[in-house]
Amino acid sequence: MKDIRGLEVSAVDAGAVKILDRTAAADPAAVERFLFEARTAAGLEHPNIVPIYAWGEGEGNQYIAMRWLSGPGLDALEEKLGPERVAQIGILVAQ
Repeated sequence: MKDIRGLEVSAVDAGAVKILDRTAAADPAAVERFLFEARTAAGLEHPNIVPIYAWGEGEGNQYIAMRWLSGPGLDALEEKLGPERVAQIGILVAQ
């Protein structure tokens, strides 16, 4: 498992499960943002957006189940992305 800003991500078969960290889960606003992310992404269908299979609560944890993508994570980038590059990537993803 890998902890990324309050989220634990673990591989499960051909999918991945994103779990909201218990500390973040104590904040109702963080839970709402997490569920909003799940609902929003689940309603989108695009080759550049990871499909969401399910979301909810299990064993006291908020989770999002999604397709597993192989390859390096964004944290593996050698250089940090500036705002302009992030905007360019966002535009490409939206196309």
